[in-house]
This record gives sequence, C-alpha cells and structure tokens, in this order.
Amino acid sequence: MKFCKDVRKQLSQIIQKIAKGPVDVQSSLRYKKGEKDYQKLRRALCMGYGNQLAERMLHHNGYHTLGYRSQLVQVHPSSVLEADEDGQLPDYVMYHELINTSRPFMRNVCAVEMSWVLPILKKLEKMDTNRLSLLTCFPSQWWCRRFKGV
Repeated sequence: MKFCKDVRKQLSQIIQKIAKGPVDVQSSLRYKKGEKDYQKLRRALCMGYGNQLAERMLHHNGYHTLGYRSQLVQVHPSSVLEADEDGQLPDYVMYHELINTSRPFMRNVCAVEMSWVLPILKKLEKMDTNRLSLLTCFPSQWWCRRFKGV
C-alpha cells in the first residue's frame, strides 16, 4: 500500500510540474469513464498486441492462439474475463502472456471485437517470418555475412 501511495505522489508531482501549479487530482476528473473509453483502450491494445490474439473454439471455452504457431490454451483462473448469460466467453481475446503449468494458460486477458481482429489477421498472413528473422537476406550486405558466417 505504501508503494501505491508513493507512485500516486510521484504522479501528482509530475502533473503539478506540467500544469505549473497546484492541481487537485480528484477534482480534475471532468467526466465519468464510460464504455466508449474502455472500448477505445481495448482497440488500442488490440492493435499493439496484434500478435497475441486468440480465438474461442466452437463447443467450449478453450481458445487457440492466432499467428505463427497456433496452440490450444485456456483462460487463467485468476482472469476477470466475464462470460455472457450462456456461459460463453468472448469469441476473440488479446492476452499479455502465456504460461505453462499443468496446462497452457493465457494471463491478463482482454476481450476484443472481430472487426478489430480481421485487419490484423490479414497483415499477419502476409508477413514473411523468414525475412523478419534474417534467415533470408542478401549476401552482399555486411550484416547478413556476419550472421551466416559468410
């Protein structure tokens, strides 16, 4: 708790320096956070973590990751992801990390919408992983000779 107070105090000091004067952090809240604000945040996270998406399987709440190496994963029990009235989790999620215990789990999971995921999937399909990993390069370039030992 002390750490949280220290972080809040540091953030308040930074805000005061930017505002060039005392600012009451509590009174500067101009509007209530709504669903649209969280939707914008989730969309931005989806764009940033486009390589860490997972799609729900049809008949149960398991997921398979999308991208280069697909694997079957579950949502970690500590996740706060909510199921709908039928007990189904969202169709697409974005995760921060995969952990392997008795089963592979996704931690820090956030629901994303299919309309956000489709453009990212098109880009991932076009991506050349060999080119990104320097496996295929031009022999005339010095950095290529260095990595291949030419």
